[in-house]
Amino acid sequence: MDRSGLSVASVSDRTGYSKTSWERYLNGRLLAPKGAIVALAEVTGTNPLHLTTMWSWPNVPGAVRRCVMT
Repeated sequence: MDRSGLSVASVSDRTGYSKTSWERYLNGRLLAPKGAIVALAEVTGTNPLHLTTMWSWPNVPGAVRRCVMT
């Protein structure tokens, strides 16, 4: 999300998932549902295939955050 310039609140507004949920997903406390990952890709201009591939990796807390934030 750093590259996109969007805040967690903006991502929440644009994806329909709550700010609290995004904070949990991005901090690795909760695995985001695949729909949230696809929505995140759409609003950040990230390749959905890249993020959904990372989503499918089992037991990788924070993988989506590292992918989007770096």
